[in-house]
Amino acid sequence: MEYRVKAETVGVLAERLLRRKKTGRVRLLLSNTAYIDVDGRPVILTRSRERSPLTINLEPLQTEPLHGLIKYDTPAILEGETLQVGELSVSLTAAESYYTRLPGNCRISVMSKDLVKSAFLLSCFYQVEAGRRLVLAEAPQLAEFIKGVVIPYVDSRCSAIVDFRCYFSLLGLGEGFTPSGDDFLSGFLATLNTYSRFSVTLPVEEILGRTSWASGMLLYYFHRGFYGEGLSRLLRSLAGEGSLFDALLYMVGLGHTSGIDTSLGVVIAAAMLVEERERDHTLVEVISRINPSLVESG
Repeated sequence: MEYRVKAETVGVLAERLLRRKKTGRVRLLLSNTAYIDVDGRPVILTRSRERSPLTINLEPLQTEPLHGLIKYDTPAILEGETLQVGELSVSLTAAESYYTRLPGNCRISVMSKDLVKSAFLLSCFYQVEAGRRLVLAEAPQLAEFIKGVVIPYVDSRCSAIVDFRCYFSLLGLGEGFTPSGDDFLSGFLATLNTYSRFSVTLPVEEILGRTSWASGMLLYYFHRGFYGEGLSRLLRSLAGEGSLFDALLYMVGLGHTSGIDTSLGVVIAAAMLVEERERDHTLVEVISRINPSLVESG
């Protein structure tokens, strides 16, 4: 039986990949999301409301979950304006196009005290997760990253931050569909590449050699500026476009801890860049709110 649905939103990269290659295969399948491998790149078919350049967001389905309609390794074929994936026929006609909304300026204007409050808020969410799984704020790899990369940056020793090898210890760190370390790096590097004078790009082969395909490809695109709606909103709030706290609360609701870990990367990178500019104590205050032992490690 064929199920016909409409796509509400089609990400610009997803559309570009499908138009060029026409075919792919379902490589990963969750209850509400299917990752389609199109020539090694992901097109994400989902019932989630979170939009991204890689995502095709479906209208609300009143039927069974996606994994009941399509199977692993099912071909995905684009014919005209219809994407056929197993029993699911997705109409792309009249779907809204989604692209990343970048900040209107390249300067962080949010107040230091608000970054500190954001760090405290994140620490509260981490306390809820404590004992269930890896809490990134307590991971020794994060402490070493702060000691070896973040603090040297504000001390005008910037060479480490542009060496992509310094990020390897966080790649693939943690549990879940997207490990905590990958999520942190998505937020940290997206912030760094948006607001700093440096641009850091991790080679895709190095990423995929250390973490899963789906998580690695999300990190690859996010830190190159093709991030989702939640991260876009949070980054723009740093420049005064909307409420920082509203954006943060939206982000922490994404995934199990993905939104928290990504937000942690954003807040630490933003604090690092603010302290570099203002020569105040923003970074130490932010880190101490998240985990006081991380300050001691520096």
